[in-house]
Amino acid sequence: MLNRFPGKALLRGLSFFVFFLSFTSIYAQYRPFYMEERRLEKYPAYEKFRQAIRLYNNESDFEKVIKMLDSAANASLQAGQNEQYLFFRNEMANLHKHQSHFLKAYEVLEKSMDTFRSNTDTVHIEYFVSQRLLGTTLNSIRDLPGKSDFKGRAQLELFQSMFNLLEALNEGGEPMRNTLVDYGLQLFRQGKQQKAIETLYKARTLALEANDLSSLAVADYSVISKMQSSFDLLNTQNEVLKNDIELFEAKQASIPVLLYNTYFLNKVSQNYYEHFNNLDQAVEYARRAAKLLDTLKYPAHNIKAATHGNLAKYYSEMGDTMKMWSHVKKARQLVATQPMSAYNRAFGYVLISEAVQPYALDTAMAYLQTLDTLPGKQFFEHKITEIKAYAHLEQGQMADARELILSVFEEFEDVNGHKVPRISESKELVDQYYFMNILQDVYMATEKQEQAKYNDVIVNLIDQQNTIFKKIMTEDIYGFEVTELASLYNNFLKEALPYMFQLKDKKYLTGTMNLALTSKAIHMNALMAKNKYQAMLENDTTLFSRILNSSRQVQDSRNKIASANTKDENKLHELQMELNSNLIDNLMLRYEIDEDYRNQEMEAFQQKIEVVSITDVQSQLLEDEALIEYYILDDFWAQLLVLPDTVMRFYHKGEALYDKIEAERYAVLTGRKTTGIGETLFKDLMPHLDKIKKLVIVPDANLNYIPFESFEVNGRMVIEDYAVSYSYSTALWHNLRKENKFSQPKSLLAIAPLFDEYNNKNDNLMVSSYRGEGGVEALPHTLEEVRGIKGKVTGGLINAKQLIGKKATSDIVKETLPDYDILHFATHGIVNANYPERSGLFLYRDSTSETNNSNIELLTLGELFNMQLNADLMVLSACNTGRGDYLEGEGVMALPRGGILAGVPRVIASLWKVHDERTKDIMLSFYNYLLEGHTYREALRLAKLDAIQSGFLVKNWAGFVLIGA
Repeated sequence: MLNRFPGKALLRGLSFFVFFLSFTSIYAQYRPFYMEERRLEKYPAYEKFRQAIRLYNNESDFEKVIKMLDSAANASLQAGQNEQYLFFRNEMANLHKHQSHFLKAYEVLEKSMDTFRSNTDTVHIEYFVSQRLLGTTLNSIRDLPGKSDFKGRAQLELFQSMFNLLEALNEGGEPMRNTLVDYGLQLFRQGKQQKAIETLYKARTLALEANDLSSLAVADYSVISKMQSSFDLLNTQNEVLKNDIELFEAKQASIPVLLYNTYFLNKVSQNYYEHFNNLDQAVEYARRAAKLLDTLKYPAHNIKAATHGNLAKYYSEMGDTMKMWSHVKKARQLVATQPMSAYNRAFGYVLISEAVQPYALDTAMAYLQTLDTLPGKQFFEHKITEIKAYAHLEQGQMADARELILSVFEEFEDVNGHKVPRISESKELVDQYYFMNILQDVYMATEKQEQAKYNDVIVNLIDQQNTIFKKIMTEDIYGFEVTELASLYNNFLKEALPYMFQLKDKKYLTGTMNLALTSKAIHMNALMAKNKYQAMLENDTTLFSRILNSSRQVQDSRNKIASANTKDENKLHELQMELNSNLIDNLMLRYEIDEDYRNQEMEAFQQKIEVVSITDVQSQLLEDEALIEYYILDDFWAQLLVLPDTVMRFYHKGEALYDKIEAERYAVLTGRKTTGIGETLFKDLMPHLDKIKKLVIVPDANLNYIPFESFEVNGRMVIEDYAVSYSYSTALWHNLRKENKFSQPKSLLAIAPLFDEYNNKNDNLMVSSYRGEGGVEALPHTLEEVRGIKGKVTGGLINAKQLIGKKATSDIVKETLPDYDILHFATHGIVNANYPERSGLFLYRDSTSETNNSNIELLTLGELFNMQLNADLMVLSACNTGRGDYLEGEGVMALPRGGILAGVPRVIASLWKVHDERTKDIMLSFYNYLLEGHTYREALRLAKLDAIQSGFLVKNWAGFVLIGA
């Protein structure tokens, strides 16, 4: 079953009561914390305490243990032994906390602290222990159902008193580290995230210096759990957690550290499940947590229940019912019989209900009925509603499912007699999306069950869900990982687009067009914002240098561990601690930079997503021009044909295009016969294109990687009858066309940094026939190309300039670019698949100098993002400049997009490696036709037709495409 609420924290409610327990061996159970600092052995009645704790560890009657401690405390008070009195009372309170008797623990602490203050000076370690226990007990009480407004000591005032007391005691060890951790967590509760992270970072730094794995674990877990993830930070967070796990497992650790390790293992498991879509790794880390918990003689019932519950859910999704039921049984036994908080008990029932639902609805409903009786159910109302709704859906109880989902909403509208929810400003947008999506599923299933049509209701729900995504991306681009949100949105589109396209009634046409056009606009906006942010960061050389240096330190630590002698455990531990330090420093640095840039530039990134109407698009079309937009999903593809006076849609169900497109691209690049895909893509369109001479293509998926001009339709190549241009989205094309009507250019800048004279300085530099082949080899025909261009345009343009060889350095080029109408680059291009903003065009560098990669002259996509150019056309006469990674639903991230973001409305780029001499011929022909008065699109078409007449291979002329207005 689809995990509809993936962002909910796995262990949010598993309270870290173990912070306050300390152990020396894995066979011990309970003993007081801070034994060294408190010097407990000095108390005359310490042996009575040991007797009581032995009884407790042997699971003797709890009340009997408490009475023993209370009697010892009262005797100490009567004897004037105030410190010993407070010691016994502190241990009583801690044992009450251990049993989740938080209100009783608070009562004991309040009374004993008042008594101690009235009898002696409070500058004592036992009074600090009382304060710390009081603060953590307050938090536990306020987490109880109905106790969120519990009146007690002011927390910040309490922390200030604790820090003052530690300073007076000159205590900077474990008590200080623990207090910093507690303070950081309290700041999180108050919404002071930045200060909280800084405090926890200070705590973990002190813990690292002291080799205090316990405090280190709590600080790291707290920082990572609370830190808002941005872009690629999740991988680093996961690596920090995994490194901590190795630290904890490297040596025989105390029970608190081993117990913390189970949290880390579960968190890594959760990350693999929710963020990395890796069930195998999720299972592996959860199994390790379960195995470790089984070895601990400690009643960690809540963690065990959550671990087995998640394993049950994982195995349920994998279809391994035998293992699923095994873990369901274990989790069920724990939540039904063992002491734990209300939150954790309810959480366990949620997990096992979700796990068994696909296989045993009655059992799932029985668990949910039990859950309805528990006070902790309030924490999981949405999840419970979801599970129940799907249970009703699977049982065919559509009316019950609808009623349940509608109970989540507050605002409604009537659609043909049906109650349909409306988007509310007071509720989380993501939650509203999930429930509207479930309601959509219910109505689609109802259509099949009743053989009735609910088109109006389903269309309304689809439209609202699409609006929700638009709101999220416009208002809160940092609320999600962009790739995660794109994946979520794409899952929605996989269901919504086919449904809308198959509706034949014309009244749904507007809704279909709105969804189709919005889908690419939303992805475009998100991806451009993300890459503009990354590019802006990389252009700040000081910050980027800090990031690179930090990353190198991390890699150096990894290399040391890889080459270390594994038999030297102490040295290996030392190296792992070093890696831990470098990893968290790297994470904190990038988080700090993210926060700074986010605060400074958020408004700039919150670009409104303009979704144009069909009428808007038609208003910009020429009378002999058509726009064709494609939508390709797994077993469905569709076309939207916009003509000046009409619009049509074509829907193809059960046809997979991806492999056919790849086969056609392979045929073009290898000189093989066409696969006939042109007939497939144009068969529905041709009857409507008799008056059309110009096509604007908005491709999808891997159609971005292939030129339509080479397709054969009715025995003729598309280029023979149509001048073709391309756009990343219809909305982008409309905006560019509206603001940038074609006019004859007046100036040109031609750039050729790597012609054959470049080779004279270095005998090892090879001459390349193809631009982009093998690195930064010389391109002998680029000099001829730019000189030929300058010669052709000199008479037709007012201003033509060339930058060749040494003059084509990064600084000179970037300084000169804003002054020309046409920017022509004849050079190598490079595409960086992992970091698209680092793709770029090679410029001149001195190959004889001793230099590293950081000195390579490269005009990057990131730099283009942050320029403001005035050109009307950018020509990228290099390889692969039009190709980039295609992230599902997000289009191609390639150099043309950088040019468009920099203000250039039209870009000519290549889809693959291009032949140096053939490219020169095509470019010279292009400028020849341009000077005759043809538009850019028509001039490129005529240049390609000349190439065909000259016998060029298809791959040597078809690769260049015009993108934009």
